Amino acid sequence: MEFVDPYNQQRTHIKTTKAVVIRESATMAETLFHKFDQLSNYELLCFFGNSTMSNIRNEFLELRPQIARSQRPFKFHKYDFSGDFLHPGKHWPESEKRRFRKCKHVLVDLEELEVPISQGEYRDRITNLIDHLVNLMNDTTFPIHLFTWMQPPVKATSCFDRYLARTTDHPCNDVLKDIFRKTNRPFPPQVKLLDNTDITLPLLGDVHVGSITNVALRVFVIVGQQVSQWRAAGQVGKVNGLERSGRVEPNFELIPFIGWEHPAPKTP
Repeated sequence: MEFVDPYNQQRTHIKTTKAVVIRESATMAETLFHKFDQLSNYELLCFFGNSTMSNIRNEFLELRPQIARSQRPFKFHKYDFSGDFLHPGKHWPESEKRRFRKCKHVLVDLEELEVPISQGEYRDRITNLIDHLVNLMNDTTFPIHLFTWMQPPVKATSCFDRYLARTTDHPCNDVLKDIFRKTNRPFPPQVKLLDNTDITLPLLGDVHVGSITNVALRVFVIVGQQVSQWRAAGQVGKVNGLERSGRVEPNFELIPFIGWEHPAPKTP
């Protein structure tokens, strides 16, 4: 597998993780990864980001045969982030803009920005973009996980001009944690922060090859947890629509989303 370090513009060939996870039994998979192996072909998992997210998805796909061999890779989509919060999908073809509407669980890592921005600008733009995603998915049972930055704090290229007190963390992570710790947080409950700083922060200035595997493993866990919640509520994605408690809601028309650059309407 080729690991691309987006911050040092280096490419490193690393061994795949076939020895990292050994599935001894179905009981182990059920315990560690909940009901990941029950993810249906119509519950698409979407990775939204740039090089860092590509590395995570690639490692996730390397691990997949050991954790859930029956899960086919076509349901794990990758959508490139342009680096511009106002036009995040400006390079997507029309078909990709439509297909994005099929996502049932979105993982978001927006690190590699076209232009460095301040902490205040980052707070406002990430909040607006996530609001758009919430409205685009339009279902409180479809989660959005926002990842903390994996860029080493000593190499921070954005979130300058602080409005928050300095910490040892990446200044953009300070913004994310501040947003999610507020009692009046701006996002609805299905938007969650996946805090990976326990993995990335100790690495300081090192290339984070090893941490990619750990984050990829966490993806299996959080997706498996979500599938467990869906099944407990009687929800499952099917070819003809979304089934909830025995009733099927037909598939909706896939209209490509435009208008990222405008303020997103707040969900109730």
